[in-house]
Amino acid sequence: MSNRNQYRVLVTGTAGTVGKAVGAMLRERGHFVRGLDLHRSGAAVDEAMEGSIDDPETVGRAVAGMDTIVHLAAQPDEAPFMERLLKPNVIGVYRILEAAREAAVRRVILTSSIQVVDGFRETPECPVIRIADGTAPKNHYAVTKVLAEEWGGMYHRRFGLSVVAARLGWVPRSKTVVDCASKRDRLRGLYLSHGDAGRFFCRAVEAESIGFAVVFVTGPAGGRPRFDPADARDLFGYEPRDDFPEGLSFE
Repeated sequence: MSNRNQYRVLVTGTAGTVGKAVGAMLRERGHFVRGLDLHRSGAAVDEAMEGSIDDPETVGRAVAGMDTIVHLAAQPDEAPFMERLLKPNVIGVYRILEAAREAAVRRVILTSSIQVVDGFRETPECPVIRIADGTAPKNHYAVTKVLAEEWGGMYHRRFGLSVVAARLGWVPRSKTVVDCASKRDRLRGLYLSHGDAGRFFCRAVEAESIGFAVVFVTGPAGGRPRFDPADARDLFGYEPRDDFPEGLSFE
């Protein structure tokens, strides 16, 4: 019998690539998983809800009775701001954080992106980008992720909410994308497998005594990471296992 606490976890975006992996691993570790997505979540959850994260009533029902939230639902890349980014990536984050505050949730884990530092150019003198370097977004999508990080910090400082913002690397969503990336060294260096993503979020759910943290979450990059792995390792014990193209699972 494990001494690990068992949590009731709301995972948004459970019909997506990362959501499926996270939901399945959390359940394997004995946690109760409620999924919220625009589409049916399938077997990766104990309880499925369908609805939009920008709707306050839907989010309120989804958060009720949960003690932890893994917020993955979003427009996952650059897109027209007003038409496609505003509702899921801005209003949706606000709805989740407000519902978490009102329900006294113990922790919210927000999904950020390594795109928030795309404006930095690596140099031989400073080959690894660190959290302390700040942010340098180059598109509207990345700006929404910077906002999510700042909002998370504000909710921790003002309301005492435990918040983790995970700057995820590149997670392939199809076999076709994997085949294309095989010819692009830059993408392979940003790689984060489905398995490593799931393992990180499990550790972020289960970690104790976290106030507010922003961490890079990528793969081992052949032992030469471009993004400082120290914070994710020291705070959560996260050690990536999968170099490209290991650790993928497509239905």
